[in-house]
Amino acid sequence: MGLNSEIIRIIYTAVIEPIMMYASNTWAPATELEMIRSALSSLQRGFAIKICRAYRTVSLTSAMILAGLLPLDLRIREAEALYKAKRIIDGLSSTGKELKRTLQTLRGHTPQKQCP
Repeated sequence: MGLNSEIIRIIYTAVIEPIMMYASNTWAPATELEMIRSALSSLQRGFAIKICRAYRTVSLTSAMILAGLLPLDLRIREAEALYKAKRIIDGLSSTGKELKRTLQTLRGHTPQKQCP
């Protein structure tokens, strides 16, 4: 009989996926390689089949849809895009803070009076 499919989903989403997503923004470009995508799909396929309680002959795509899971390579690319967007926003806000400090410093200074 085995574990309940909902428990397998919880294990996958709480343990397996976070482990695979850890520091994924650094190795996300590797997901463009077929070998990496294949390894990720192989890992995910086993869980998807157990979650949807399908036969082992079911295709990866069908198992993923029935289990309601997103492909790991897409989740990793999504995490990379979010990380880059956050870095850009942080960069802009830090540049804005520096500019604000510079303006405050300039406003605090009064021009030197010229000697007659």
